[in-house]
Amino acid sequence: MQMGAVPGKDFLCVATPGSEDYFIYGTDSFTILQQSGNATAIEAQRHLADVLMDPDFQRRFNQFKGSIPARTDIDMSTFDVCAQKAAKLFKSAGAADHLLPSMTHSMAVDVQTKEVFFRVLNDFFTYPDMSAKQAVAQLNTALIAVKGL
Repeated sequence: MQMGAVPGKDFLCVATPGSEDYFIYGTDSFTILQQSGNATAIEAQRHLADVLMDPDFQRRFNQFKGSIPARTDIDMSTFDVCAQKAAKLFKSAGAADHLLPSMTHSMAVDVQTKEVFFRVLNDFFTYPDMSAKQAVAQLNTALIAVKGL
């Protein structure tokens, strides 16, 4: 989008076949450490949280990033068609208990397990002579090794 591409026109936003009712999510996280007895630091932390969750900031931040707001009460009418579609799916997937944490961002599995999946999937798509059966066998062997089973 930074290059002027228009969502819904120059590219489409579609789910992987078979995953239309699910939403894989990643999050932006800000860590605020506990402060004891430091009123100035506590007030600064509250101010930071207020700024980050401000509806106008959420709208501008997520429009710039090409993501959807953490807040579900943000008016999505000024967002592009892909963000509107994502926000709608996020809500419906949440209602159906179909929200899935991202493996890419190590939210679903530990880093070592993620790397095993990525390495085997990369090999499967890079080497046309690798069969699905071989990929599954490699994945199984590697996961057993990583998990120490």
